[in-house]
Amino acid sequence: MNQEIEALIELQKLDISIDGLKNKAKEIPLCIEKTKTDFATKNTNLENLKQELSEVQLDKKQKELDLHTKEEERKKHQSELNKVKKNDQYFALQNEINQLGKDISVIEDGILNMMDAAENVNTKIKQEQEVLKQEEGKLGQEIDRLNGELAAINNSITAQEAQRREIAAKIPPDSLHLYERIRKSKKGLAVAEVKKNNSCGGCHMTLPPQVVNEVRKLERLVVCESCSRILFWKGE
Repeated sequence: MNQEIEALIELQKLDISIDGLKNKAKEIPLCIEKTKTDFATKNTNLENLKQELSEVQLDKKQKELDLHTKEEERKKHQSELNKVKKNDQYFALQNEINQLGKDISVIEDGILNMMDAAENVNTKIKQEQEVLKQEEGKLGQEIDRLNGELAAINNSITAQEAQRREIAAKIPPDSLHLYERIRKSKKGLAVAEVKKNNSCGGCHMTLPPQVVNEVRKLERLVVCESCSRILFWKGE
């Protein structure tokens, strides 16, 4: 195998590696964003619980105002009860007082239920805050890990691109241009091995005997008539 073909094969190996690293580098910011979004969703759950608690507290406050109004009204009627002289007025006031007592009892039960609900929501809030505290620590660690991985990948890309420049400098400009053109059109695979069954390693089409012979002579670059990839013979 001549030096030009060897350089092209090595160049392709590096290009495939560099392309893979660049694809990984593109994925990492997406992973970081997803990690942040997942945490934000959990934080939203906490905010929803706080909103729920606020609504319960507002309802409780309203019921307490209603309770105060009913109690004041009952006191007023009880005061009036001793002043009325007619039986029908007395019984009417007594009925009002009894009804207010029932209303007050219902409101008091509602307030107790809301106190229980508020306590339950508060418990959930504390639990969620504890979970979020732990998750926030994990979030920072995961982002640091991903950023570290990205930095390592970028360092590898830089190192391999430097190697690529050294190898590319050894390849004749026309051959390098041919390689680059094929690589662009064939999704990164510009150089293909001639398999033992005399087929192209790129498109798997059977190669004419004269083409295989030309490849084995190593006198010039030979391309596959089907896919236009540069062919090489690895040997027995």
